[in-house]
Amino acid sequence: MLADRAASDKFWRDLESLLDALAVIGEARYLDLGLKMTEEYLQLDPSSTREFERMVLAVLESLGQARMTADAADNDDPSREDLRAYQEQIRAVTARLDPYLDSSFRHQQFRLNIERWVGHFLKPVEQ
Repeated sequence: MLADRAASDKFWRDLESLLDALAVIGEARYLDLGLKMTEEYLQLDPSSTREFERMVLAVLESLGQARMTADAADNDDPSREDLRAYQEQIRAVTARLDPYLDSSFRHQQFRLNIERWVGHFLKPVEQ
């Protein structure tokens, strides 16, 4: 358990460091490295990584669209209802990653921090 906690801390630090390098390495390389780091952290079976990557890309696309819709609805001051609806969309879309996750500590930590993780990969909304 202690090794898993250390691995979790290292994963999030490394992901932050990778974000700092985004401007240098470019979006495509950033996404590729971020997905590889995630797969290694989650200790996914190599036979499922390609499908996991496809699902991540679909999830990110859906979340990007949901965020653009939410932003278009009310740019300045979203209502609590709007925020709740957006949070529900996040939960529903990220649940599509559940088939790749189990009950291990790392997977539980990933689920708890999935919005944080997604935030590393969603493109900023164009103003």
